Amino acid sequence: MTHTVESDLDPDEGYLIWRYGWQPEVQCHHVLCRLGRFFYGDQGRAWFEKLTGIAVADPPDRVLVSDVHAKGSYLDGWDEAADGNAIAFQFGLTPARWPVEWGGHLELLDGRDGPLVQRLSPSWNGLDVFDVRRPGPWRRVPIVTRHLDGFTVTGWYRPAS
Repeated sequence: MTHTVESDLDPDEGYLIWRYGWQPEVQCHHVLCRLGRFFYGDQGRAWFEKLTGIAVADPPDRVLVSDVHAKGSYLDGWDEAADGNAIAFQFGLTPARWPVEWGGHLELLDGRDGPLVQRLSPSWNGLDVFDVRRPGPWRRVPIVTRHLDGFTVTGWYRPAS
């Protein structure tokens, strides 16, 4: 599995998470490679296109990102509209129930500092899909307050040419 591990620990930039970027390889049998080959394969693209009604293509680098949201982790608000992607998705691999008071939920906001629109709990086998072609809800992850780890696999599709 081709990967890069980075510690995105920069409180001055509005985030504090552990991030692992990787490309699924054909001969790799690791569960993350198999998951990545589905997401960035014909069946995965077709499934996302049917789900969203948006024609998509893999990103040029075919990188997926695994994030670990541990105690003290957070992400300040962001909007992906300027990144050139069509769809962003987040697949949850967090086995425990995660009450809101523990932080770490993905929160959708009406604007950078706007009111809360929706809160999505870390989940096991849950998939959140976002149309990111135009400005929409800002997203943030409030600080995690417990010694539990939240795991997600995040990816993006570009608009089909």
